Amino acid sequence: MDTNHYADTAYYSGRIPNQADAHKQPWLQKLAQMRLPWGRAKVNIAPMSLFGDDMSPNIIRLKEQFKQQLTEQNKQLQQQPVVDLAAIAHNQINNDINHQHFIYRPAPRVIRFGLFLWGMGKVGTPLFVGVLIFTYLLVLTVKPFTETNMAFGIVAVLIIVPLLLLWLIGYLIAFKLPEGSARNRRPKWELNRQTGMVTAYTKRDSFSAPFYEWDAYINVIPTNTGTMIGKLYLAHRYQPQVIDLSILAPMGSTTQQLYAAWDFIQTYMDTMQALPDIPLLEEFRTLDPRTVEMDAVTQRQPNYWLNMSDDEWKKQQTFMQSCITHIDTEQRPNLMANYVNYGQ
Repeated sequence: MDTNHYADTAYYSGRIPNQADAHKQPWLQKLAQMRLPWGRAKVNIAPMSLFGDDMSPNIIRLKEQFKQQLTEQNKQLQQQPVVDLAAIAHNQINNDINHQHFIYRPAPRVIRFGLFLWGMGKVGTPLFVGVLIFTYLLVLTVKPFTETNMAFGIVAVLIIVPLLLLWLIGYLIAFKLPEGSARNRRPKWELNRQTGMVTAYTKRDSFSAPFYEWDAYINVIPTNTGTMIGKLYLAHRYQPQVIDLSILAPMGSTTQQLYAAWDFIQTYMDTMQALPDIPLLEEFRTLDPRTVEMDAVTQRQPNYWLNMSDDEWKKQQTFMQSCITHIDTEQRPNLMANYVNYGQ
């Protein structure tokens, strides 16, 4: 294995240093009181936010085809790349994840505004057209044909045309702005596998610390049905720094989804382990030395996900959901307690 690929500070779960005592800090009191245990993470488990249909092998194949076509077009036209639909669906704009780092960049406000307009137009236009046709046919039974045509023609112009304009304007804003307007957006946080560092960003500065100094917390809220939902955070043990990981497990996720997200993060950062085996990371597996080493041992097929059929993908999704449902996080000991005194 090429050990020079990883920095001396890279996280290695078999080599964690002893650390200073950790007591309940004031900035953690507003978070829910559930700190998740370190260690014994399920390898290759991931929250469904990283295993949904927008991350399927078919989408990856389409994205690769689109990227190749776009590259050729840009070479011929010598134009700056534009944001493509497949990239947004794959979080390549807002979330830069590869074998080295996982960076979360919120979409610029203008992009979010464009997506909002695009969504309104895309959903509203066919919905209103369907309602209009149904109402038109209903009214024809009691109104003269000519009078009905005129009334519905006016309604169509006053409502459908604006909806179509929203659809077009939103599309142009969200998907045709220069790529740099989204890529250059300042990140919110970064998990760096290569260096083992976690960085939290603000508008003006940043704070970095080794991964093993960040504990995972869940803010748990009971619903009216009795289901427990919550948000996942990383909180630094010694400094007032908190990272919101809702991008991995959105608000409203079950606690099992949050546990899966924490397992995914631990595996992703651990250079003792291969990269999590999910479609989104398959193209980077040959670039990570530990992953190359372990894939050779297991004789993993290089294009395991890329060559997968839609039916097999559905089975894998069902299997992943089952693994998440039966995750044993609550029964695990906190192995970090061997290196940190958490106190009471």
